[in-house]
Amino acid sequence: MNSFEWVDKFHEYWQNKNINAIFDENCEYWETPFKRINGLENIRKQWFAIIKMENMRVSCLTIVGQNEHVFANFELEFDNRSQ
Repeated sequence: MNSFEWVDKFHEYWQNKNINAIFDENCEYWETPFKRINGLENIRKQWFAIIKMENMRVSCLTIVGQNEHVFANFELEFDNRSQ
């Protein structure tokens, strides 16, 4: 899978709230350019909030990729159940 296909899958799984399908235990995920999250369990904790999101709209604004490295800039809009 190339980097652009990975971003497409990432987007699909995010929309479907299924982070387990795209990440594995050895992954390195950057929430922001300054916040790195290592390991599936830590990513699950960070992404727990997506379960509460309703009417979620995720748009990919920018994709830059080379080999196994990808930079993708997403925009997220949602309604929160707790409000």
